[in-house]
Amino acid sequence: KVKKILYAAANNIDKPWMAHRELGNIFKWHNKYDEAVKEYLEAIRMGQENQNTDDDSQINSLNINLGDTYKEMGKLKEALTAYNNSFSGTIRWHTLFKQIGDIYFRLGQYDMAEVAYQYSNDPIAKARVYRALNKYGQAQDVLWSAIKEEPEESWARHNKPVNKEIGR
Repeated sequence: KVKKILYAAANNIDKPWMAHRELGNIFKWHNKYDEAVKEYLEAIRMGQENQNTDDDSQINSLNINLGDTYKEMGKLKEALTAYNNSFSGTIRWHTLFKQIGDIYFRLGQYDMAEVAYQYSNDPIAKARVYRALNKYGQAQDVLWSAIKEEPEESWARHNKPVNKEIGR
């Protein structure tokens, strides 16, 4: 029923791709990932056909939503493609690099994850990949540096390295 209402609304608005985006969001929230992917892809297609530069950041955001959905489905290569398609316009660069690093980490491609994490603002992710690469000293340095910068952050209190000299 909701789907029919949104499809009808899509035909009566000047940016019908937005209705498909919302359908994708609804399906994603209900763990209906295949249907969410179809809606996101349709929204992207329609938005790109429109070629309105004001919509560029929205299209980039859609690609991130698509990447997140593929990631939930375990389709990691498709997720990487979607994330890479969102590299234009105004986006949340640090978040995007974190997501890409997470995918490479799950694929066991730790060198690629390390590169992606360098552009994220997530010290925990950086430390995790350093540990996977047996770079314990670098993992500890990243955590100690972050703790000094933000000692009251909850992640800092719970992820303090026990001994700064271990692994050197």
